[in-house]
Amino acid sequence: MFLPSRSSSARRESLWASGCFLLFFTGFLVAMETRFPHWTDREYAARRDMALQCHEENPERPMLAVIGGSRVGTGFFPEEMGPLHDKSGQQISVVNFSHLGAGPRMNLLQLHRLLREGITPTSIVVEIVPAHLCSEITTIADLSLADVSILRPHWNDKQLLINPAKARLKGLFRFRNGFLDTVAPDFSTSPPLHLSRYGGNPRWLESHPRATADKADLIREIRWQFQERMLNWRIDPELDAAMRAILELCKERGIRASIALFPESSEFRSWYAPGVEERIQRYFTGLCDEYALPFYDCRELMDDGDFHDPHHMTPEGARRFSVKFGDIVLKNIASSP
Repeated sequence: MFLPSRSSSARRESLWASGCFLLFFTGFLVAMETRFPHWTDREYAARRDMALQCHEENPERPMLAVIGGSRVGTGFFPEEMGPLHDKSGQQISVVNFSHLGAGPRMNLLQLHRLLREGITPTSIVVEIVPAHLCSEITTIADLSLADVSILRPHWNDKQLLINPAKARLKGLFRFRNGFLDTVAPDFSTSPPLHLSRYGGNPRWLESHPRATADKADLIREIRWQFQERMLNWRIDPELDAAMRAILELCKERGIRASIALFPESSEFRSWYAPGVEERIQRYFTGLCDEYALPFYDCRELMDDGDFHDPHHMTPEGARRFSVKFGDIVLKNIASSP
């Protein structure tokens, strides 16, 4: 009687195991791209959960969303603003839907992400760092295919397709924590971003190693990151197009938009080359006049003692700024038709 050899049995088991893994891996990627695009980006996932909860608790309230980069993420606490009401007296929900490192492209993506979740804010404040109009660094490997399709018209770079594709080859490892946050949070291998109720991040000094670096080294690093763009401030046409795409999308969806420049220390502002400030003002006032938008230039609003580094505030400074910013926004909302 013929008996299968151990080698053929082991081969079948190996093939079965490989097939099951491939099936699971394919299912994981399909689920991530179609139903759970936030698995690719845990900061987006945390802000998504916060915004959905806020919207579901008070679906009848108008919403003001503030989008922008790390200056918003670390420097704006909506809960410090106190109750905010529109002209009719209706209370407004205010959420911080920023993203680390965001410039025009990521701001555009964050707005699309918010809309994709079924949340259409009544108003939106778009924060932008002037240097991010020259160049914007985005971790493009951590984008879903839906995200890539949004950015593609505003990013003529083959890496926008190549890097996410490479990331998919190690998808189970790279995106495991986003998956585990949904199906088995206790097994996640790194903690998710913990936000306050409306999206502020008062614990950023604890959670970002760079923020706790030696102060002199930190200032040198930030100056290295920004100096070239601040000395030779030139607008990238693709980034300008992304800014305009945000405003066009707001117009299309009936969202009242405004643009804000968040606080900078006097040291940071001293890095601008002569003549750059005039060009910055000309660009933003021209853009806001073209779209009939409010423009909030808050760069000189806070004292140097309110900053942890040249352009990020301390939690205490952020709380004080949030109150001041609430007053500025409130005046505009109260006077809006």
